[in-house]
Amino acid sequence: MAEQILSLLLYLIVILTAFWFISPQKTPRSHPAYHLACLLEDAPESSLKGQFYPLATPLATPIACTVPQVWRGFYQQSLAKPDINYWQWRSMPENEQFCRELRELLQLNPARGYAKEILESLALGQDPFYHLYWDLKAIANGNFNTIGANKIAYGRFAQRDLRTHQQMRKDFRQWHLQACQQLGKERVKAVYRLCYGADWSLIAQILYPSPRSLAVRKSPPILIAPTIVIKVFRR
Repeated sequence: MAEQILSLLLYLIVILTAFWFISPQKTPRSHPAYHLACLLEDAPESSLKGQFYPLATPLATPIACTVPQVWRGFYQQSLAKPDINYWQWRSMPENEQFCRELRELLQLNPARGYAKEILESLALGQDPFYHLYWDLKAIANGNFNTIGANKIAYGRFAQRDLRTHQQMRKDFRQWHLQACQQLGKERVKAVYRLCYGADWSLIAQILYPSPRSLAVRKSPPILIAPTIVIKVFRR
């Protein structure tokens, strides 16, 4: 019962926040979320569940109803982290004032489906389609320097089939091009860098994959060590 009441309370905060943003006056202390936040101060952490739980964290503090910096601190801690859907922040306080890149990102159409999955994986700092198979040839030749020191065995989506990879890249490319049309390429680069912790080299890898990344197999081939054949000659 307590969980249901708290969930309803969080829902009301989001709704009232949305109404506040379309109202003509926007003073921090008049924000309904700050007043409702005080009701969450004594709520046990285990009872705050659901998709809005991370957003409830700054609300469940005694100073949340009077200090906007609490929200800004939450945004600062959450930027460039994997699995963050920033469009859930559209109705939350202080998001437009926090930084230009976040404000511009929230102006874009929300990424959905495969494009959303790729965006939320960027903060991992690796090509999400990376497969160990790409570097097996280098390993076989003893050239370990070509393998990035920060790479793990597989990217997040490496185990998916090639057709899915192609569709994921296509959806992400479509979202990226729409974002560039709206903001400009340089501003989109800045959004990737600040909000997703991704530099342009990683984005380019996903948008314009190298030929080797288009030949991923479901399982890497087995490397067979060369054998030495010894011939025994009889006299």
